[in-house]
Amino acid sequence: IILVFFCMMRSSSSLNLFPRLSNGLFKSGENAESLKRNILELSRKVNRGLTETAEDRENMQKLFGKLEAKNSKNNTLTNPALNGVWLLEYTTSDSILGRGSSSSKVGPIYQTINTINLTAENSETVNYFGLLNVPRKVSATLR
Repeated sequence: IILVFFCMMRSSSSLNLFPRLSNGLFKSGENAESLKRNILELSRKVNRGLTETAEDRENMQKLFGKLEAKNSKNNTLTNPALNGVWLLEYTTSDSILGRGSSSSKVGPIYQTINTINLTAENSETVNYFGLLNVPRKVSATLR
């Protein structure tokens, strides 16, 4: 299982956890906001997952499980609230983190999601050999 956690970026560059998703995506009366804050705090502590321990990963999976249980929508992939540019905050994907690569990630990793066309695009800047920063994009079709 690969876990990925994104936060919506607003045009003013201020960060707000799921600003459009908090309206109608989660069951009412439950505290999804505190779970999102805990996920974000842990994700920053473990450098997007790059420096996490086995205990950190287990804690993150528990937090994600609790948050996912609060989702009231059956098919979130087609939810228009997901459309937009998202900032990667956490992943268990070695390839996204750059583990085992001769390059390193420089700065933020973004993902643009389009639920109408069911596409996603990851954008990042990668540094090669400590000398050259190169923008890189990967596109995917969602199913």
